[in-house]
Amino acid sequence: AILDYRLPDGDGLELLRWMRARGMTCLVLVVTGEPDPSLSARAFLLGAQLVFKPATSEVLVAFGRTVGEATVHVDVTLDVIVRTYASEHGLSARQTELLTQLLDGTPRSDLAARLGVGHNTIKTMVREILGKTGQRSTNALVSELLERAADARARARGGG
Repeated sequence: AILDYRLPDGDGLELLRWMRARGMTCLVLVVTGEPDPSLSARAFLLGAQLVFKPATSEVLVAFGRTVGEATVHVDVTLDVIVRTYASEHGLSARQTELLTQLLDGTPRSDLAARLGVGHNTIKTMVREILGKTGQRSTNALVSELLERAADARARARGGG
């Protein structure tokens, strides 16, 4: 599938997240003209490739070949990585939800509103998560999860 990041009623990554939540494991190329460097990481976490507009015909043809050659696509979603990690460290469902928001790049200032709690509750939850996981910071925690996702994808592709 090829998705544009900017859609009339949302964005392509939200659509991709919706697709992945329903078990759709097709290869996806997200095309964007947005200069936001976090888009590449967010697309990667959802198992997609991202290119910036204008996408050349070479890029589109190469993606088409990748799709055509893919006989098996193992879906290693970040959601699975997060749930496994949360289980390993005894995180509650609410803490796991907060962790997912952090991985999605939700700014700290927006977390309380997104989760429907106060800012002090977010601070407490972050301290509890860091305590349970042994991480020094949310950046270190996010980095560990991104590394796990990259390792899992490499293994799924036969690279490790």
